[in-house]
Amino acid sequence: MGVIRLASILAILTPSATTRAAEPGTALMPVEFTGEVTPLRRQRLQKAMEDGAERAHLAVAVVDKPPTCVGRACAPVLVRTERVRYVARTVVTIEHDDYRYELELLDAQGRVVATVTDSCPVCGLAEAQRTLEDQIVLLMAKVRALHTESPVLQIEVVPPATVYLDGVRRGPSPVRVETTPGPHLVRAQARGYQLTNQTVVAKAGVNEMIRLDLVRRPTSERLRPPGWALLAAGLSSLAAGGVLLGIDDRPQARSCTGRGRDANGHCLLLYDTLAPGATLTALGSAAVVAAVSMLLVSRRMRRMPH
Repeated sequence: MGVIRLASILAILTPSATTRAAEPGTALMPVEFTGEVTPLRRQRLQKAMEDGAERAHLAVAVVDKPPTCVGRACAPVLVRTERVRYVARTVVTIEHDDYRYELELLDAQGRVVATVTDSCPVCGLAEAQRTLEDQIVLLMAKVRALHTESPVLQIEVVPPATVYLDGVRRGPSPVRVETTPGPHLVRAQARGYQLTNQTVVAKAGVNEMIRLDLVRRPTSERLRPPGWALLAAGLSSLAAGGVLLGIDDRPQARSCTGRGRDANGHCLLLYDTLAPGATLTALGSAAVVAAVSMLLVSRRMRRMPH
């Protein structure tokens, strides 16, 4: 693979070496032509692309396309071999003296993260060169903007759920979060669905869409929480019913003074709690039976092969 490194012009507007080192490297693929292309047009427009990259004062490399890839598919290969962050692809369509330019900035996955399009109708070759050079400068400016702007994550969950980013609640989906470059943990939680986690890598200047599809909890898991809750309620009801049955027909001690007793000294006011005690006991027993049944079914289902 032939490689031609471009040196930045040392001028007043040229960024410092430290600034350039911090900016993302970009590999420039050779210009792709369609239509009426001649050797002279190919040579001059290729030179215009290189001159535009040099004007942009960014760390760039003009490279040959790997012979085994075509178009956007070359981006992952070049990012890896040239150790750059982006790949710039330029397509020029020529019909007679009409020129159309389509420029794309591709990331390591071959995704388009920025575009520039323009045309130069009824242009001479010199004017077509200048136009392409200007478009390359615009595309390189977008490289710098991508490197400095904060990444944005747009998170959609199906069905709607509560979204957490790095453990911080961000609200119900969909959510839009401006964050920092690097890896982040996205979590989505909804009643009746399994907790879903996904690690995403946010890139500076990139607005990325993330979709999470939640999976319903198995029936066995959905039975367990209400089963335990029903068991607790049933036991409480049994306990309360037992207490009421235990005090039924017993004297109310606080009222058994003075006129509260008969001639034989027996307390006149007795607890009458048989009916509520029996009701609570019956309800508690039914709840416990139902809860135990739910928990047993849940346990059996979890042990069944899937």
